[in-house]
Amino acid sequence: MKKKGFYRMLLTYLPVFIVVLSFLCFAFFQVLSFHSQRQAVTMSETLARQAIRAVEFSLKSIDERLTRELLTNEEYRLFFEENDPNHVYTDIRSVKLMQDLTVSYPLIDSIYFVRYRDGHVLSNRTSSPLGTYPDRAFLGDELPIKDSQWSDVRTFQEFPAKPGREVVSLVRGFPFSRGTHGLVVINVNVERLRMQINELYHAEVSFVNLYDRNGANLMNAADGSALREKPTLQKERMATYVSGYTGWTVESGMMLQPVIGLLLEFNQAWTYIGVVIVLLGLLSLVFITWKHYEPIDHIVSNIKRYAAERRSHMFGSQHRNEFDFIGAALDHLIEQSNRNQTQFEEDVGLRKKYWFRELLAGERGIGAEQWREMMTKLGQPEEFRQGIVFMLEIDHYADFQSRYDDRDQFLLKFILSSVAQEVAGKSEAWAWPEWTERNRLTGIVHFPSDAELTHQAVFALFESYREWVAKHLKFTVTIGAGGIASEVGGLARSYRQSIEALHYKAVIGSNRFISVEETEGAEYERQPHIEHIHSLVDALRMGDDEAAERLRTLFEQMRMTMMRREDIVNLANYLAYQIDRVMMEISPELYQGWRQEGAAGWSAALASFDTIDELEQHVSLTIAVLLERMKEQRSKRASHELMRNVREYIERHATEPDMSLQRLSEQFGLNSKYVSKLFKEALGMNFIDFLVELRMRRAKTLLLEEPGMSVKEIGERVGYANMNSFNRAFRQSVGVPPGEYRNRQRYDAVKNASR
Repeated sequence: MKKKGFYRMLLTYLPVFIVVLSFLCFAFFQVLSFHSQRQAVTMSETLARQAIRAVEFSLKSIDERLTRELLTNEEYRLFFEENDPNHVYTDIRSVKLMQDLTVSYPLIDSIYFVRYRDGHVLSNRTSSPLGTYPDRAFLGDELPIKDSQWSDVRTFQEFPAKPGREVVSLVRGFPFSRGTHGLVVINVNVERLRMQINELYHAEVSFVNLYDRNGANLMNAADGSALREKPTLQKERMATYVSGYTGWTVESGMMLQPVIGLLLEFNQAWTYIGVVIVLLGLLSLVFITWKHYEPIDHIVSNIKRYAAERRSHMFGSQHRNEFDFIGAALDHLIEQSNRNQTQFEEDVGLRKKYWFRELLAGERGIGAEQWREMMTKLGQPEEFRQGIVFMLEIDHYADFQSRYDDRDQFLLKFILSSVAQEVAGKSEAWAWPEWTERNRLTGIVHFPSDAELTHQAVFALFESYREWVAKHLKFTVTIGAGGIASEVGGLARSYRQSIEALHYKAVIGSNRFISVEETEGAEYERQPHIEHIHSLVDALRMGDDEAAERLRTLFEQMRMTMMRREDIVNLANYLAYQIDRVMMEISPELYQGWRQEGAAGWSAALASFDTIDELEQHVSLTIAVLLERMKEQRSKRASHELMRNVREYIERHATEPDMSLQRLSEQFGLNSKYVSKLFKEALGMNFIDFLVELRMRRAKTLLLEEPGMSVKEIGERVGYANMNSFNRAFRQSVGVPPGEYRNRQRYDAVKNASR
């Protein structure tokens, strides 16, 4: 390989050096000639015009846009003529107007509206009464004020805790022609305006100063210092303009080196000095280039020797010069190092998580020896003493996802993991947390001490963890914990118990610590809840307002029985199925409305609810809407009043054996078939089913309240002269014979009382 790098470096530096020095020696005084001076003046005038036009264009655009909005946009009138003391919605819409202006014009720092009627000030960041608003001094004491031109530079500080910002302000009254209702103040950020002007010129060649009517320079910082100017350069002002729109003055010129005057004194001697400098530069350049190339030559030799020893073809002769050769070697080395480091980190993390999951699953039979090996790698006490597994669940996770983006979610989850370790450390324990699901953090808390671990200590540990999250973060968590494990194998059982504890979150409530002891012995029987659902649906079918009370009774019973979340979901699905059948029976219109609105919302509520209270609130609202629609539909029918009388008559005489359609037709003077048709249309069920439902309801009451009365006597009391007919009707309606129903209800009552 030839030393191409050396010759390329040498031949690259020499032409540049010669050209630069020749230019300095023979053309320097040409640059300072009269022609160049005139060009500098022309450039300064052009720069000044561009600067003043840029400022006027930006400020005029904002002014014209605001004027057009005040004249045409109805939203401004709604704000300034607002009479409602609770004007939150109007304020939100007004803030949207401010945001639209801020997005359209990035120079805008802030906007606020002032309403004279009630002294209300609303900005795009806050709202307050006019008397306490920090910018009150700018508006003056006399309101309303007339429209003004753009103000001079001032300091705007909206919040005492934050430093003020330099702005220029525009005030426009509303209505536009009079300004009697209020005013709009737009603050333009001077720093952004300064940056816009700075883009027009190079600070080392030219300068621009922009003065307001008071003589303050907008191109300087708040303390008056120039931001882009070098103290070694001198200003030569060459052009000045005054804006007819703002009244501001702009001046521009050139930046000159002080050494220029000194160089002018070296007139003819400058040529000789230039020749000497060129010769010295050539010699220095050759020497420096050679000295710089020696390390490169040494590196290339070492890489060649390494490649020959490794018999590597990676650094072959295809490279054009030494730099390509070195670059290829370094790229290969860095790539291999990064690949090895990444692979190592991924393997360690995956092995750790895999071992964690296997330990809690209890499938591989991890014992004390494997525990000691892993703890040695993690730098923790090797001997297992006592441990417990907990599972943390973020409450209302859908809201959590919508409130925070992916980056913030990752940060908050990291905080939860870190706090778990910190809280455990304060209790002389060690925590190993891992995110096993998107909304669930599973952790092992190991207590290396030989002292017996009590349930009170466990409760205090996790309760302090929960309280820290509730106090310092803007969301809450629910923590479920299993039993205490005295050996490594017991952690799998503790893990299953922590999952089981969280199943009761819907009934116990969110933002809680739930221990396995709190849920032990909880049993759930489906039949009593099914009967309450049937009773609720029957009341709904008849459009009875009692349906709402029966719904409350159903949820109270669900709370008392300590149900798991999946059991609550199953009952709610069964209730939805029964409502679906009722709506289909009553009318196609009600059924269609239920399917389009109620059923869809029902499914969404089942998927997202955290506690049974949230589910009850949604179901109660749905039932109320259905009852209201049923009432509206039935009230439109001409026969509604008649059927109401028929229904009341049936309810009064339902337990009489001779109650029939024939009796109704005689009582109300109508044809029995017509009565049956009206009954079906009004209540969504036929006469016989309604009569049986009333009798069965009365029968169930007597079975529970009259323990000394026989089943036959109860059947006669509710209208059945034949006991077999009563038994058959009761079994078809309730699902079990009357005697068995009475025994079951007694057993459930005794069991609930013992709790």
